[in-house]
Amino acid sequence: MVGTRLWTSCQAGELEQALGPQDGGEPLGMEVPGNRGSRGCRPLGRWCQTHRWCVLAVLVALAVAVAVPSAGGRGGSVAPVLGCAEDWVGYRNVCYYRSELAGAEGSWGWSWEQCSLRGASLAMPKTEGEMEFLQLLSARVDHWLGLLRRGERLQWLDGSNCTLRTRVVGAERCLFLTDRELRGSSCSQARPYLCSKPRALLDAA
Repeated sequence: MVGTRLWTSCQAGELEQALGPQDGGEPLGMEVPGNRGSRGCRPLGRWCQTHRWCVLAVLVALAVAVAVPSAGGRGGSVAPVLGCAEDWVGYRNVCYYRSELAGAEGSWGWSWEQCSLRGASLAMPKTEGEMEFLQLLSARVDHWLGLLRRGERLQWLDGSNCTLRTRVVGAERCLFLTDRELRGSSCSQARPYLCSKPRALLDAA
């Protein structure tokens, strides 16, 4: 509103009132340097009258002055983005972590604990697409999965049955993934593991 008042007063040739001491300007009656005999903003008023594009320039400046605070009022916020943290690889809405990248391997139980510490679980690829992706991601390295044999059935850690068409070899309790199949093994054997967790909101900064 100060800018509007300034323009209106300038048009009327009476900016000296708008630029009084109460507005942070020169005291009334003081000369403007380089314009002896003039007061306040009268020289600016005459200049605006002789330069027609001055009107357009001031209007643009006022538009910018209004728009910038409005954008700032919205906090300059960025839409939240779902993604994966560093060292994790995303596939659709899931992030996967390969322990061999950190040189870590262990038993099935130890691997489960390591995934839990990362806010994740041993990977549970429940679709053919996810299984194919993990077989490619594994790069011919065997990995523990969150899959156990319970009687005649194979169950994921969340209790759901495994319905994949991937070939299963071996009758041991704990299963791991190779580049071509699922294999049963003693749970105490040490090998790398795959963790998985849903994509999460990333820090926009």
